[in-house]
Amino acid sequence: MMFYTFNQNNTGGAFDLTEALTHFVIVEAESADEANAKLIALGGYFDGCSIGRDCWCCGDRWYPAREGEGSDAPEVYDRHPRDYDAGEYSKRWMPAGKEIVVHHEGKPAEWF
Repeated sequence: MMFYTFNQNNTGGAFDLTEALTHFVIVEAESADEANAKLIALGGYFDGCSIGRDCWCCGDRWYPAREGEGSDAPEVYDRHPRDYDAGEYSKRWMPAGKEIVVHHEGKPAEWF
């Protein structure tokens, strides 16, 4: 199993925060295709501009994972989520403890 990190684009100037989705969503999966299917099952979607859901000037909210992009452990910008400091790369967009969610296979979601 590998971990695939999805970085939500704030298309239209806003992020979606749900019980399953946030700025960074990390999914444990056997392949990129499986990770993409899991993100969709969690409420994510791809090609939002072409279906009229996302702002054409900002771009799609979610981009699909590709083979070779997975990592052996959950990570955001090459760091474990507990070590991620949003100040180093961007301002913190979500409430404390809701910037990153890891969806492990067969376990409850883990929030950071």
